[in-house]
Amino acid sequence: MTTTDSNGKYVFTGLDNGDYVVVFNELPGDYKATTSNVGSDDAVDSDGLVVYVTINNADDMTIDLGLVIKADPKKSKKEKKTTEPPTTEPPTTEPPTTEPPTTEPPTTEPPTTTEPTVPTYKIDEIPDPKDPNSPDEIIIIGADGNPLGAYKKHTLPNGDVVYISEAGVPLGTTSVVKTGNDFPQYLLIVIALLALVGLFIIRRAYRKQYND
Repeated sequence: MTTTDSNGKYVFTGLDNGDYVVVFNELPGDYKATTSNVGSDDAVDSDGLVVYVTINNADDMTIDLGLVIKADPKKSKKEKKTTEPPTTEPPTTEPPTTEPPTTEPPTTEPPTTTEPTVPTYKIDEIPDPKDPNSPDEIIIIGADGNPLGAYKKHTLPNGDVVYISEAGVPLGTTSVVKTGNDFPQYLLIVIALLALVGLFIIRRAYRKQYND
């Protein structure tokens, strides 16, 4: 027979090889044996109140007993009476507020169109209408910069390509009608001199008739 020390350890000495029975008794009043043989490690589990041991030229230090505190039945009943199940309130869920998407009408700008510009040429710099790189429409201006007319490229029945005015007159077949003040200045001087000479002759004739 042996007893445990203050750390709960015990040992049997002077045992011969053979079969033995280890019985744990005189347990502390507030403790009881825990569940036996829980787990796969025999060195740390509890072996129960009665354990059969075989000694064969070696010490077996795995025989032990696990203790747990006994539950107080009065205290547990009292706790059961005073323990009320927790009241759980259903969660309050508010429906999500969805705002309608704000869509702005797309801003459409009117397309910008550029009108083709008609090239301008002087009367003595007219391009050859038979040239495939020449423009399809031209504007003729005089030496003073005044416009003389607009002409478009046309193909005649004989195959010739010419510039024709809006009036249907091919460019170069008739003289271009000039606009603006293109009256020759020298002609005005001649007319003025003739008028002076005529006035002088009339005055002489009038004086001669008056003297006679």
